[in-house]
Amino acid sequence: MSWGYGASGCLGTGHLSSHSFPIVLCSKEIKDIRFVFVEAGGYHTGAISEKGELYTWGRSDVGQLGHPISQL
Repeated sequence: MSWGYGASGCLGTGHLSSHSFPIVLCSKEIKDIRFVFVEAGGYHTGAISEKGELYTWGRSDVGQLGHPISQL
């Protein structure tokens, strides 16, 4: 579930809307993934799966997510 400021993809919902109350994340990319650790910043989030995979989403105008610009 996710809520808060949605600009720049901060919530991981696939759109830029903000939400005052928790909403279910229905992305098929993460549907079957069990996360064991999540760290949420003001504009970006990182999560580690039980398999040790790192997922990041949100704002990355100065490389915060560690993804190449072409993948944003």
